[in-house]
Amino acid sequence: MTGPPNPEKSARAILSLFKSKDVRPNEMLEAGQVNDQFLILGGNREEYAEGLKHAIERGWLEPLTNSRFRLTETGFVEMRSTHDTGIL
Repeated sequence: MTGPPNPEKSARAILSLFKSKDVRPNEMLEAGQVNDQFLILGGNREEYAEGLKHAIERGWLEPLTNSRFRLTETGFVEMRSTHDTGIL
């Protein structure tokens, strides 16, 4: 990503990663899977952390442990409205 961190854009990028894995409401992903893919696609750790925080605050993701997150129904609806236009 270029420019200053944008938590909204990073959170939507994280949702796009859940979408690419065909995750449904109440299903989980390992944080490491999401983080690794986020970094591969051009994000950095700060952007990932800010995006994850934003997604949790918006109710899109629910942290289960330090290493697992659940996609909420709200997150699923938002994820479906996120267009795949090159994540980062």
